[in-house]
Amino acid sequence: MDPLISIVIPTYNNKNYLTILLKSINSNLSNSNDIRKNFEIIVIDDGSNQNLYSLRNLIPFRYFKQKNTGAASARNFGSKVSKGKYLFFLDSDLKLPNNFLNKVFHILSKKKINVLSFYYNNLSYKKNDNYIPKLKAHLDWFMNKQKKNLYLDTLIHGQCVVFDKNFFFRSKGWDTKLLGANCEHEEFSKRVLKKTRIYTNFEIGPYHYYKKIYITTRDVFLRSYIWSKLFFEKKVNRDYRFKFINIFFFSFPLISILTLLVDYKISLILLTFFYLNNFNLYKHVFKNSSLALSLLSIFFYPLIFTVAIIGSISGSIFNILNKFKIY
Repeated sequence: MDPLISIVIPTYNNKNYLTILLKSINSNLSNSNDIRKNFEIIVIDDGSNQNLYSLRNLIPFRYFKQKNTGAASARNFGSKVSKGKYLFFLDSDLKLPNNFLNKVFHILSKKKINVLSFYYNNLSYKKNDNYIPKLKAHLDWFMNKQKKNLYLDTLIHGQCVVFDKNFFFRSKGWDTKLLGANCEHEEFSKRVLKKTRIYTNFEIGPYHYYKKIYITTRDVFLRSYIWSKLFFEKKVNRDYRFKFINIFFFSFPLISILTLLVDYKISLILLTFFYLNNFNLYKHVFKNSSLALSLLSIFFYPLIFTVAIIGSISGSIFNILNKFKIY
């Protein structure tokens, strides 16, 4: 008998985190044979130079290796070789909480759902060890969990999402043209919302392991850059973070740097407005972190917002140059 749910995990040179994810899946499935038989696990190796097949000693899974062509391509390939009625896409840098798969199984058993999306667990910061990953976990919690009504049933969280397989194929799957730190889940969301509802669950999401500062800042820049291009092409819905009023407040760190050439007091005033506008974020960090991490957040978050604004400006400039063939 075919399983109800096919777990599809795209991965690239991520053996350590994939090990954590597979162990958590095994832990979720070990308590009930009835639940276990309803799941299959598919690992799509997107051209890694690590021996990922050896991880089958942790839990049985179907293993496929392809040329490095990106997560979207790996997910689409996994969907084609899957046997389940539902496709459950999981990124390899996650860890499932106890009883998570059992809850997902019962949700899908009770109601006809085409798309079921989960956001990161709001305690992810406790699973991350280093300063920058912890701070990024706090930021994502604040930007998405605290403002979840803005994303409720409007956005696919691509790192942890379930699709009815027939609906997935009718929707033509993930856009394989979007590579790197991309917005494939936002592009897919716009297409999906034309055909069905996205059910969003913010209560039982997986833990996420974040990257170090270089990769984090690079990904923030690229995501903002690519999102701006996609928005210009009308392939994504408007993100509230890119509304004028939010860009105005988020851009204060960048503007304050520029005003240093005029008067440092203006820079301090602008940064003060930034901190006041994000008071709840800093309150959350100071409440749940060490003093050292809290002090670092004072400098880290203006940096991240500045990188995001620069990425958005760069993407917008590219759009203008491309429109008028000036390049």
